[in-house]
Amino acid sequence: MKSLRPVSDFLLIFLAFLLLYLPFLSIDLDANGVIEALNLKPGSPISHNHIIYGIVGKAFYDALQAAGFHGRSVDALQILNAICGALGVALAFIAFQKLGATRRAALLGSVLWGTSFIYWLYSTDIGYVTLAGLFVVAALLCRLELANTESLALAFLLGLFFSLASLTFQMACFMAPILFWPRRGRSRETLVSLATAGVIAGGTYLALGISAGHTSAGDFIGWLGGYAGGRLPEWGLFDIARLPIAMESAVRSFQSDLFEKFHDFVDHPFRYYVWRLGAGAVCLVVFSTATLILAVRLIVEENRKFIWMIAGYLVFWPFIVWFSPSEAYWFLVPNLFLCAAIALAWGPWIKQSVPLLLVWGVVVVMAVSTFVSTVLLKHVDPGIAGREVDCIAAFAKPNDALIATDWTWPAKLEYYRGIPSIPVIDLATSFHDRDKLFTYISDELRKARQRGGRIFIIDPGSYKAQHLTWLEQQIGFTAADFERYPGKVRFQCEDSRFREVTSFK
Repeated sequence: MKSLRPVSDFLLIFLAFLLLYLPFLSIDLDANGVIEALNLKPGSPISHNHIIYGIVGKAFYDALQAAGFHGRSVDALQILNAICGALGVALAFIAFQKLGATRRAALLGSVLWGTSFIYWLYSTDIGYVTLAGLFVVAALLCRLELANTESLALAFLLGLFFSLASLTFQMACFMAPILFWPRRGRSRETLVSLATAGVIAGGTYLALGISAGHTSAGDFIGWLGGYAGGRLPEWGLFDIARLPIAMESAVRSFQSDLFEKFHDFVDHPFRYYVWRLGAGAVCLVVFSTATLILAVRLIVEENRKFIWMIAGYLVFWPFIVWFSPSEAYWFLVPNLFLCAAIALAWGPWIKQSVPLLLVWGVVVVMAVSTFVSTVLLKHVDPGIAGREVDCIAAFAKPNDALIATDWTWPAKLEYYRGIPSIPVIDLATSFHDRDKLFTYISDELRKARQRGGRIFIIDPGSYKAQHLTWLEQQIGFTAADFERYPGKVRFQCEDSRFREVTSFK
């Protein structure tokens, strides 16, 4: 019967987390996720930064439709993410035990990962990071199995899952040193893993790059290391000032509102509601402090497995700091390695019932806080962008032209209401030329006039000064450029006042 225990544990954890994710799918979808759904249409471009997600998503959607599913592509992608999220947590539980964590500690680490803010959010939303997390944990499990078993088949699977992870989320390639570090006397397996990854991932990128016209070595390397659709100046910048931003994002990946709750504690330390609403933040601070103390002991003892997992967590940091430190979703994959290290740290201390109950109480409070403040809220409330889209659709029609100077509503408006917009930010990152940008916008506005459509743009007074500054710094679109499109305000949706453009240059 013991041989069946890992299988039963896997199935129980998978089903438990599927019940945490599937019934609470978000209706306040991430804008990038809606773009993923739009890209499932035939003829849509493939992003080389996350190739596999679109392929798997389209196949899953087609399979559901063949089985009689009548929902939208967003619904299918959310179901896919819920399944991948639950599978990832169940595999993490098995992997942590293979690493050497006790059964109790492995469960603690995997539940901590699965109920962290960013993991739970994307397991109920749309986004390639959840699927990438599943491939990463599968690759880690293969690597851990290889530590005790000589198997070329496992070496092949390691290379395969590493390739799939990297093709789903390009950042995953940075874990190569962690997974492929050569083992003494096992060079054949290392070579098989590396060769498999080279053929599958390298071959895919090479084929896609050549088909896109990147035939010279320099052009191909530039394309491979670039970001699909253009890049903003703030993406790809080494600056020590970005490190604290990344540290804040790392914390938010577990409890999204910790810093806001901290300010509440400072301002109103004796208010009951502050402690009730901030319980998750308090528990994270307590848990993190205790874990750091335990981690010091393992480092002093030179626990190689613990140090290996910490290295797996830290190996992603240079890229995150360089590319976009303000986004918490970058930490979904690195948090797997951090939670594995946490499982190792807590293992000896939760053998007794009292510390076990205390630790689980802390983790449960954090999970409940994330569920109430984020997961449940997004399940019942379409959010500002969702309400804004419904409002815009009451005034604008598909033949109208909307000049979009932010990212919050355009993709949702096109997907749910069939009303496309002119995405100024995306166009600017593609053209890198102000004249080309404004020429293109003018051409699109003339087309709208010819088909009898109206033209709308958000009045710049609707935006906070930070956004206007950001537009100018990142794409060169200044407050004065709004005056190229004058007109009176015709309607307001949430905080956005839309003016109808009477003339344009």
